[in-house]
Amino acid sequence: PCTFNGYQIEWKGHHLLGTGDSEACVRQVKRLIPHLEPDTAELGGRVGGVEHPEVRGKFFAMSLYFFSLDSLRELSTADPEAHEALNRSWPTPSIDELYDALTGLCSRDWHNDLVHIQHNSHAFTRAEVLPHRCFESVYMVTLLRDGFGFAPESRDITFTFLVDGSEVEWSLGLALSMHAEEFKADMELQQSVEANLTAEQQECRTDAAATFTTPSILAAAVTTTHA
Repeated sequence: PCTFNGYQIEWKGHHLLGTGDSEACVRQVKRLIPHLEPDTAELGGRVGGVEHPEVRGKFFAMSLYFFSLDSLRELSTADPEAHEALNRSWPTPSIDELYDALTGLCSRDWHNDLVHIQHNSHAFTRAEVLPHRCFESVYMVTLLRDGFGFAPESRDITFTFLVDGSEVEWSLGLALSMHAEEFKADMELQQSVEANLTAEQQECRTDAAATFTTPSILAAAVTTTHA
């Protein structure tokens, strides 16, 4: 159900034929995303047994999230109403608008339709990638809604390829994260060194004060004795 209608593939000796049934695909994807666990009262508490923070605030979705769901926006023409709604709200669609457009993408016929445009179907979709866009879109929308717990009506995600004119990829995010960790470690080391220096300086001032105080006391004692 997760490939375009009529698309065929051989897999481990099995002949698979796509039906483009997005609803059935959603049900299968939910089996891969344990989105509601016995000790979790609401959706979005865990994904695959791994806890994650409560969803709040605004988010940027990039890389494959953008490439796949932008293809959903552009290629979901089999359902004109959902297609138009998604385009009007882009790049901050609601989860419901993404979900509603899935049928308009997945139900498109491979042999009589998509195969003829596979080389120029979408700016970010190569011919060899196009057959996977139905599954990718269903998986990501289901993950956002039933896995991470984004509310169906929420518009908290901006899908983007560029931020301030620069391409944003996961590799840049990893580099920034690693830099932040190194910067934090450097700052902690610097603060530790400064704290030690301050302690040593204070100790030196205390010793110096003691050195100058002792002769003064002796001088006072001698003066008193002679008097």
